[in-house]
Amino acid sequence: MKSIIENYPDFRKVVRQNELVYLFGTGISAALTGKNYSWKKWILDGTGYFSDRKAADDIAESLQKDSSTKNLLNAVKTVLAVTKQERKYDQWMHRSFEVNRVTNQNLAETLKKLLITQDVFATTNYDHLLEQTTGLAALSYADTQQAFYMLDQRKSNAVLHIHGEYDSIRGIDNIIADEEQYRTILNDKGAQFLQQILGTRTLIFVGCGQTTEDANIAQFIRFARDYLHIDREYYYLYRQGEEPEGLPDFIRAIPYGEKYSDLPEFLEDMAQLRLYAKIESNPMVTRTAYTKNTMDAYGLAEYHYSQQYLKFCGRRMELAQLQNFVEADRMFLWWAVTGQGGAGKSRLALEFLKRSHRDFFGFFLNYAVDPEEVRRFKPFNDTVAIVDYVKGNEAEIAVIFAILIDKFSSGPYKLRILLLERENTTEFGSWHHDLITAMAPYYRQECNDAEYNLELSTKNHRFLYLDDLDGAAVEELIGAICEKNGLPADRYRDRRLKEEYGRKFEQLKFRPLFLQMFVEAWIANGCMAVEYDDYKSLLKNVVSREQERILQVVDHRMDVFNALIRMIICAGVAEGISVRELAMQHPAEWETVRNFTKTHTITGTQRKDFLTGLLKDASQDILEGTEVLHVLYPDIVKEYMFLYYFEEEDIREVSGLLWRSCPAEYNAFLSRCLTDFQRKESLVRVIREASADYTNANAMIVRQALLAFKVISTKEDGLYFLNRDLEEYEYWKSMPVTNELQAIYLQSMYLCVRQMLGWSHKNFYEAIDRIAFFPVNRDLSARKVQYLLETIHYLVEKNCIDSAQDIIKKTEKALREVAEGEEKKELGLSLQREIIVSDVYYKKWWDIRRRHRKIFRKVDWKKEHQSEQYAYIVFSGAQKCWETMELGGKLLMFTNWLQDYAVDYASGKRNIYFNDKSHYYYLHAKYFSTAATAMAAAIAGMDSYGIGHIDALLDELKGNMMISDFAGLLVGTRALKVRYDDTVTDEMIQGYLGETEPLLDRYPDNAILAEKAIQLWKTVYEVRYKKDVPREIVERAYVLLLRFPKDKNVMNRFLEMLEQSTERDRWQEYIHNKAVVCGMLENIEDVMSPGLRELLK
Repeated sequence: MKSIIENYPDFRKVVRQNELVYLFGTGISAALTGKNYSWKKWILDGTGYFSDRKAADDIAESLQKDSSTKNLLNAVKTVLAVTKQERKYDQWMHRSFEVNRVTNQNLAETLKKLLITQDVFATTNYDHLLEQTTGLAALSYADTQQAFYMLDQRKSNAVLHIHGEYDSIRGIDNIIADEEQYRTILNDKGAQFLQQILGTRTLIFVGCGQTTEDANIAQFIRFARDYLHIDREYYYLYRQGEEPEGLPDFIRAIPYGEKYSDLPEFLEDMAQLRLYAKIESNPMVTRTAYTKNTMDAYGLAEYHYSQQYLKFCGRRMELAQLQNFVEADRMFLWWAVTGQGGAGKSRLALEFLKRSHRDFFGFFLNYAVDPEEVRRFKPFNDTVAIVDYVKGNEAEIAVIFAILIDKFSSGPYKLRILLLERENTTEFGSWHHDLITAMAPYYRQECNDAEYNLELSTKNHRFLYLDDLDGAAVEELIGAICEKNGLPADRYRDRRLKEEYGRKFEQLKFRPLFLQMFVEAWIANGCMAVEYDDYKSLLKNVVSREQERILQVVDHRMDVFNALIRMIICAGVAEGISVRELAMQHPAEWETVRNFTKTHTITGTQRKDFLTGLLKDASQDILEGTEVLHVLYPDIVKEYMFLYYFEEEDIREVSGLLWRSCPAEYNAFLSRCLTDFQRKESLVRVIREASADYTNANAMIVRQALLAFKVISTKEDGLYFLNRDLEEYEYWKSMPVTNELQAIYLQSMYLCVRQMLGWSHKNFYEAIDRIAFFPVNRDLSARKVQYLLETIHYLVEKNCIDSAQDIIKKTEKALREVAEGEEKKELGLSLQREIIVSDVYYKKWWDIRRRHRKIFRKVDWKKEHQSEQYAYIVFSGAQKCWETMELGGKLLMFTNWLQDYAVDYASGKRNIYFNDKSHYYYLHAKYFSTAATAMAAAIAGMDSYGIGHIDALLDELKGNMMISDFAGLLVGTRALKVRYDDTVTDEMIQGYLGETEPLLDRYPDNAILAEKAIQLWKTVYEVRYKKDVPREIVERAYVLLLRFPKDKNVMNRFLEMLEQSTERDRWQEYIHNKAVVCGMLENIEDVMSPGLRELLK
């Protein structure tokens, strides 16, 4: 029977609090492989290679009589000498230490958990089973500098072999085995090595038997007793009945259990205790990969990501992208996973933590935590903090961002922050804008610079958007749902259900949550077709099933059920509430439930336990012993229950309570309700009524959700949304603005600008004027300019240059109101970017030169962001020249400016801050000029001149560390090489093609790389092979188009390829996809090439 750690309080305290070194003996190898292998067995195996059998028998007989450490060391000295002399040594060592494989996966997972807190693994073993188990490297006493660096950095990247290691692959053999070797090593650098390992750490012996069984352990203990001045207790884990012999006073023996098989379970208890003490006890942590559920999932909790009720299916690319995010060579990065409710964002993040827990410490962050708790957190590993829902909590999260950035900035560990949100937009008024705006200037700049996967050429935010599951994953998930419900495997059934779901819920898409609801409804209906036609019908079905489950718990008492459901819904809105607060906030409901318990339990403690248990059973709380009600329903289910069970009057009543008790959470909840249930008239009426007199700021914040970006399906009434948006515009423009409400007014008017742009140009320009001429206080003047700049940038990027000009003039005037300082200067540079791009469109070359000189003089080159902004401005001008076919001197004007900028930095002529983004702008502009030069040279019959420029750019790109944004330029330049250089061989082409695929796999979310890959494939077949692009290449390119259906450049490249392919007559099949159609409509002027027009005829 396994020992209980609580029975050894001193040891328990050490495991919870101290820095630890685990010293593993031969027993751990036996536990991992299931094969017992002792020193004695190793020696006897060695004698099996003796040609002199009498000598072998003599050693065996000697060990049979005397298996003391001294005799073992004498014997091994002989065996080492004989096997080396007879050239059998390597064969003996290989079979002893390199052929066994790890079979005990539970123990392997436990050992990985022990490493999360960066504790040190040391061993006296010569094998590499610990490395095989954990993925760690191996270091020995011969690698002191590497080991000391690792220890100084408080990292655990390698297993430390204190008695050497044997590795035939790496050619390493520095084992310490006989008495003479011990004296030589341990009196010199081995002693220093051991002292450095131990330092102030507490040593725990694991898998070391009775000490005499493992000569290495016995020698180590002797050395520690005689040479190391130990000032603290060490601990020795042993099996009951095998008390270790000869332990010095400073080593305390702790039994792990009665059987050898108890050791892995005891180590698991240690791991859980240590993880809880270090991690899960911290209030900032809500969930980790190791958090255990305290009850089985049933009812609606089956759908909550934390229960992992179904196996995880699909999303291989998304998991790979998250791995790239974590492994990127930056100390601090942040990113976002976005997607509609039920898409599986939280489950994806949790699955990622589970699969990659060895690489970093990951956790879901409690954004409501006291900032002081975050300040008390001490980084101990590379860390990923996951924030589930930012909207409505931006201010709190901004504070946590700042504290974590400070915590990690001076240490050796990486910090990654992963945000989970539904909204994929980032313009002003979005969660992204509100989060960045809530930060102090220094942290705002840090976060702007640390955004992962930002597309530098367009400044587009390339968040990880969760769209449909792929077809194979959908069928796999359907099969898993059926299996969980007791049905046999049937691929035909799974495929048929997928097709039926796709027909019924075309707008809903293959979101895992709704797919599970649909399949379970089909099963509950006797495996017959269900009549549900929309997601609300699916939600109603599961909520009705939950209602029946709770009614059974309360003996079908509707009054008790209504009281329970009201408290559960309110607790769900609040993201958790203590039972004590619940009783105070809902006295009538609490009394109803309490009275019910009186007839079902005896008095006293049992009644209280039953009452809290009833609430927990109804809501599926997982926090044991906390008496905090956490409603484990998916968010969209909570929203539906709120709207399903609460009549209009109920919503009015609870709104007052919830706005008082949890305003931020309630605002975020209502905003999600208005997004997911856009036509719920009762809710819209309540919000409009509560905000009608402009005194309820919370209601006004929620009302902004009515102006949020929305997708109107073909089945919906567009006129309804037009009228609603116009009504909202009238409400906001009629608002009497006080100083306290200026920020809300500006943000709301900006949202009106975005909506009116699609509905009414007259109202659009009127809303712009209301922002531009609104007399804000000094603190909001910069925000006003930001709103205008965002609108200008949108118009310029959509080639609505004329529409942008009047707003540019108004923004120049508004900019004068901003207080002098860095922010004003950076806003001014952002405006200059839009003016420069506009001037290229209007061909105002003289104005551009004059403006450039002015910008050049104003930039503070030592400031990173200003220097980067200059590079972006000039690059944007070059890019516009490229798009408008100004490929001569005008393009070179911009590229030369960037060339001078890069040369000045490289030569040290001027003190310039030149970062990776500036470097990218320089290289991308150089790609434009190289392509233009090569084309002109080819026309003029000066091919070698153009090829020289291409080769120079290729060399420059290959000379840089490859990152996502450079990869697209490299592939694009290779396409130029294939097009213009006749000396390119088939072998070189195959090399280019072969090297492109790994780049596409490594950077799957890089649209520029996708575009350039299609360009390379097309060029190879068109120019070199002189034949149409074959179907398999078109299909490969189509995968990339489906990945980036709204990117006009990817769209253009694909359509150009399609025209030159064997599939040109099948064009309708390729553009029938809804995402592709939407992308074409969004960029219709840019993608309608003459060739496509011909095809469309």
